[in-house]
Amino acid sequence: MGTDDNGRDGDRAPVSTDEAHALTPMPGPAAHPDDGTPTRALTKSAEPDAPPQPEPEPWSPSPRWRRFAHRLPLILVGLTVLFDLWALHPNAYSTNFANDSSVHISMARWAELRISQGHLPFDGWFPYLDLGSSRFHHYQALPAIVTGAAGTVFGTDGVFHWLTYLLLALWPICVYASVRLLD
Repeated sequence: MGTDDNGRDGDRAPVSTDEAHALTPMPGPAAHPDDGTPTRALTKSAEPDAPPQPEPEPWSPSPRWRRFAHRLPLILVGLTVLFDLWALHPNAYSTNFANDSSVHISMARWAELRISQGHLPFDGWFPYLDLGSSRFHHYQALPAIVTGAAGTVFGTDGVFHWLTYLLLALWPICVYASVRLLD
């Protein structure tokens, strides 16, 4: 077998430029497969493959840190609740409401009055808003009834303020529990 115009053996596949740069002649004779004449063998110049280096172990937290990290959301919710209890404590004693809480407290007072007179608060005419209405039939009455029932023992205003304070301060627990249910 002969060579072509470029001096290459006709039997060998053409070598791309990238492969030619990666291949270097190794010293020592090698027999050409066709005619047995010694040629220089072309091999990759890189050293033989070294055994792969073991990858470093990924960082793993200590068991103490894992226990802490597992409870971190509860700790944050607890700190938020403690801050709310501290920041909102004046609301537990006396507050002037500039929103619709004045209507809610008047409904609780009316429910307490009905309960103390021996009537059910579910029925009756609530006369203190507009021209009056059967508010307990057409509006959320359960909070006013619970507040009024507790108000027969502890006083409606104090119960209303304390319930408002506790509901606001403990709200993060409700949010956390709701999000955990979505998990």
